[in-house]
Order: sequence, then C-alpha cells, then structure tokens
Amino acid sequence: MDIPETAVQATEQSAIDTPKRVLGFRDLVLFYAVTGISLRWIATAASAGPSSVVIWIGSWLFFYLPLALSVVELSSRYPNEGGLYVWSKRAFGNFSGFMSAWTYWTSNLPYFPAVLYFAASNLIYVRVHEWGHLSHDSSFYIIFSLVTLSLATFLNIIGLDVGKWLHNIGAFAMWIPAVIIVVMGAIAWHRFGSANPFTVRSMTPHI
Repeated sequence: MDIPETAVQATEQSAIDTPKRVLGFRDLVLFYAVTGISLRWIATAASAGPSSVVIWIGSWLFFYLPLALSVVELSSRYPNEGGLYVWSKRAFGNFSGFMSAWTYWTSNLPYFPAVLYFAASNLIYVRVHEWGHLSHDSSFYIIFSLVTLSLATFLNIIGLDVGKWLHNIGAFAMWIPAVIIVVMGAIAWHRFGSANPFTVRSMTPHI
C-alpha cells in the first residue's frame, strides 16, 4: 500500500520540528537555580530578616520544582521546537502564544546585562588592588558582557547538549561561595550567638 506524499511530508516536517531532547529534570532545576538564585540577593534577604528563610524554602518547593516538572511534562507532550510559545499557542491560541514569546524575550533584555555586570564586578574583586580601577571603566563592563554573552551564545548554537553544561557548572560554582557563607555564618553563630531571634513571629513573612 502506497503512503500518500502529503503524509510523508507531514511526517518529515514533524521530525524536523521535533528537536533532540537533551535537558532532563536535573538540568532544568540547575538552570532555574542559576537564573533565579544568586549571591546578589543576599543583602536583600538579610534586610528582610529571618522571614526570608521561609520565603526561599517556599519558592523552591512551590515554584522552582513545580516549574521544572511542568516544563518536563509539556516538553514531552508537545516536543515541537518553540517551547513556551508552542505551549501557550496550543492552549490559548495564536495571540497568547505571541504574547508569551514576546514578554519572555523582552524580560531577558534587562536580565542579562544585570547578571553580566554583576559578574564583571565580582571579577574585579578577585584582585581588587590590581583591577580596582576597572570598577569605574564602562568599557570593561561592556567588553566583558559582550565576550561572555558571545561565548554562551556560541555554546548554545552548537547545541543544548553542550550549552546545558554552562549553566550546570554555573549552578554548582554559584553554590560554592554560598556554602562558604553558610559555614562562616554557622561558625559565627556558634562563637557569638545568633544576630537575629529565630522565632515563629520573626520567621513569619510580612509586607
């Protein structure tokens, strides 16, 4: 029995639109960790007091993990290339798909410069006596951001099976100074006591 040419073309097109699956649940959790959690939020969390601990734990349990599970499920159900755009379009129509893709793209415009400028500032303090003068050099921040962004783009153009290791390594590297700070805090607590009272009242989030 001959297969109609249109059916063959549809099958071939479906194969083209279905990218190779390279991100697992672990990769997604690490991706959300490196994009949503950073040392740059420590000062904000400290000013909020002990209640920020509850907020961080809650965000992990009720936001990051469900988000990662949702992405895994939707990627399995709709494996076509397009991600958030495809999922929104299938569920709510063309306009919703467009708005989802557009808002996601525009949200990255301020996000990436903020992250890259923060990374550049941290790099300066690795050798602050020799590189401290660069903190007021706008050319340094621009060049660092462009080179870093180009490297990340190049790795992802090669493929997510290579590019995913960039944020996986970044997630682990980010937790190294975080663990150091936690250990130092534990030592300070053991030697001098807690700087904040950890009670039900103090750990209750408030506006």
